[in-house]
Amino acid sequence: MGFRYQLATPDGELLDEAVDLDVEPKAGDVIEVAGLGKARVVSVVPIRGTDAVADETMHGVLEVEPV
Repeated sequence: MGFRYQLATPDGELLDEAVDLDVEPKAGDVIEVAGLGKARVVSVVPIRGTDAVADETMHGVLEVEPV
């Protein structure tokens, strides 16, 4: 089972991309994001909800910045 996260900027702007990861990320991790390239995780905001478009469980919001 993977972990699905919505992406946002540190300013709170939600990005169109969501990312599926094999491991739970933590602040400081660098992840690869389609359309953005490499991004550093600034913070992780855990949530439990359903992505209405993909009908999948959303694990949280990742605040990311380009590397």
